[in-house]
Amino acid sequence: MRLSSAWLVVLALSVVTGACGSGLSEEAEIGRMLVADYGCVACHGEIDGIGPSWSGSWGTARELADGSTVVFDARYVRASLSEPNRQVVKGFDPVMPAFSIPEDELRAIVTYLEETE
Repeated sequence: MRLSSAWLVVLALSVVTGACGSGLSEEAEIGRMLVADYGCVACHGEIDGIGPSWSGSWGTARELADGSTVVFDARYVRASLSEPNRQVVKGFDPVMPAFSIPEDELRAIVTYLEETE
């Protein structure tokens, strides 16, 4: 699942017309669309769901199922996308699928999560 050309046209028009209004950078806006396009928002969001919430998580420590902790940062996000069941947040089942995401899209997703902290 990749950001469709239709989404890119919408993003370009939004940026040109100033219609985004989200306060996000252009890269973060692309990241916002990508997390929707990849289906991430079905399990993650403002509140805990099937997966842990992202809201207010950037830079915070997350307790993992094995009792260790990890900081919710770019390294953790990248690792969680490629090997999601390696560091499972305490209280959640290891059900997230692995993703192979191009580097430019990874950067946009990380930027989005950081900016929406």
